[in-house]
Amino acid sequence: VDDIAKVIKQNKLSTVIKHLESKPIYITSFFIQINGKLMRKRTLYCYLLDDHSEILASVQDYTTSYRQQEKQQQKLEEALKEAKIASEAKSDFLSNMSHEIRTPMNAIIGMTKLAKDELSKDPSAVKDYLNQIDKSSNYLLGLLNDILDMSRIEKNKLELHREWVKGSELMESCIQMITPMMEQKNISFTYYKPDEAFNHYELYLDAMRVKQILMNVLNNAAKFTGENGKVSLRIKKVKQSAHRRSDQITISDNGCGMSKEFVKRIFQPFSQENNPYTNQIQGTGLGLALTNKIVTAMGGSIEIESTLNKGTKVTILLPYTFRVQEGLAAKPSPVIFDKMLSGKHVLLCEDRPLNAVIAGKLLAKKGMIVTNATDGKEALDLFSQSKVGYYAAILMDIRMP
Repeated sequence: VDDIAKVIKQNKLSTVIKHLESKPIYITSFFIQINGKLMRKRTLYCYLLDDHSEILASVQDYTTSYRQQEKQQQKLEEALKEAKIASEAKSDFLSNMSHEIRTPMNAIIGMTKLAKDELSKDPSAVKDYLNQIDKSSNYLLGLLNDILDMSRIEKNKLELHREWVKGSELMESCIQMITPMMEQKNISFTYYKPDEAFNHYELYLDAMRVKQILMNVLNNAAKFTGENGKVSLRIKKVKQSAHRRSDQITISDNGCGMSKEFVKRIFQPFSQENNPYTNQIQGTGLGLALTNKIVTAMGGSIEIESTLNKGTKVTILLPYTFRVQEGLAAKPSPVIFDKMLSGKHVLLCEDRPLNAVIAGKLLAKKGMIVTNATDGKEALDLFSQSKVGYYAAILMDIRMP
């Protein structure tokens, strides 16, 4: 309820006359409590006749419209706040992304210049520069792939392509990929295999995304664990019904660990711990943000426990549908030998000349005969005019005109 003395003063005749001297209508508004309810009232004053001998006064109740305006104002303020947060997040994202892209690009440009300078002087130095360029290029490609994945997820366009895969083969492929990195640092890597029944299961899930989850966490464990350290991977069944099962995947290490403050924001894009050890390691800060979102999309969860200078434990709960395949033989991975490619015709559809040259030379090194097309129509014409089976493969840019 507004101050009564103030309301009386605003509606006093002398006050009304004074205001009407400078404007045709004078309006006051105030809160008043009637029968226990807070009401919003408004008074309007104006001269009834041109000679200003009489004043017309009306009192209106506009509680409902006032409440609606109040809610609308609140919504506008919230929308403005969200827009401001989104704008700041976008600015931070672009700033971080620009920095992350610029770092490997500077390395590529600098190493290329050094390699050109040493071309005729020191071939061994050139080889070293090319290796550095290769590492920076792979890092840049990984960064761009992560950014594209984040963009898809933020737009709710992450698609899970589920298929039946053998659980043991899925895990073994991850072990094979991470083992060289562990051996390079002489890390003791232990894989505690799941229960025997797991070996007879086919899992219905997106194998590529599951590998992405496991490799992101295992790569971090290897990167942030020092020489002669320890890393372990354990899979344990926590729940199972006729055709559904949930596994707890635990990846532990005795590496540099993280502070409790950083763990609280670890799933934010571009988050990176700032300490002497992590500053020496190149990373985008996108891996765990992506992992968290992918795990969530699969109906699972991820938790991280870490102690600075002691190590980290990542626990992932992953639910999936399964079926039993008794006596299922392991499918050998297809092996492509160079002699299988030699002499084969391939239609290369690429509108960017540099990409076409690089791809063409790589294919030619395998003995393949390359036909180039610079747009979709040319590719279609070449394929339509060829004999059945003439082209062993068609390689095409999905965004080609």
